[in-house]
Amino acid sequence: FFFFFLFAQGGCTLGSIDLNVIAAPEPSITCVNQLCEGGSTTLSVTPSFDTYAWSTGDNSQSIDVSGPGTYTVTVTNSAGCTGTAVQAVTPLPAPTPTITVAPYQCNGEFNLDAGGGFSSYTWSTGESSQTITAIADGPYTVTVTSANSCSGTATFNVTIPPPPSVSISGDNQICANSSSILSATPGFVTYIWSIGGGGTTVTINGPGTYSVTATDALGCTDVASFDVTTLPAPTPTISGPQAICAADPDTVSVHENFNAYS
Repeated sequence: FFFFFLFAQGGCTLGSIDLNVIAAPEPSITCVNQLCEGGSTTLSVTPSFDTYAWSTGDNSQSIDVSGPGTYTVTVTNSAGCTGTAVQAVTPLPAPTPTITVAPYQCNGEFNLDAGGGFSSYTWSTGESSQTITAIADGPYTVTVTSANSCSGTATFNVTIPPPPSVSISGDNQICANSSSILSATPGFVTYIWSIGGGGTTVTINGPGTYSVTATDALGCTDVASFDVTTLPAPTPTISGPQAICAADPDTVSVHENFNAYS
């Protein structure tokens, strides 16, 4: 309070005036001052005042903001005095998970790993662990949450390789003391035959069971076997006269039908 006295000429007191000086309001802004990407926070002024004028254009005691920045509010009390408060809202970095894949084990599935260091994991499969097993083709998405409750997402497209399938083609019957060529399905990286050899074909020299192990680009293998048997030798029978006169031709014949005669 201030007291003012009015004096007339001659020193007489004419009267006094009491002036009540009201202090300027001192507003304070309360909030969560760090913001996740895509999140929002509420700025509130304390204590209560008659009017509020925010730098956003709002005029309520509390406002919601959805981005980082510096926010200012000017308040007015019942006496018409004003005061200002400033609050900075800073962004929090979003977590950036990366899905890695373990080497394929030729078992029709892939092991996916979202990486460590996060508070929680939520996969599109419904699982909540750091690693999962993918058993079907398609996209797999994980959403992770960091210690400051911010979230980030990563997606990985899985394609399960078809299992390798090799087969052997060739003659499954050969004549005695003859050879033949067996062929394996082309397109593999390596071939290992049971009788040796590392190509798509192998030459055999007799009957038996022959096998090949084929390996594809992923290191997956398949095995095929092929049975070869020996054809019985033909036994022709010749008929005709056992004796003929000199200079008198005659005919002999073979009873069975064969492909060639010599």
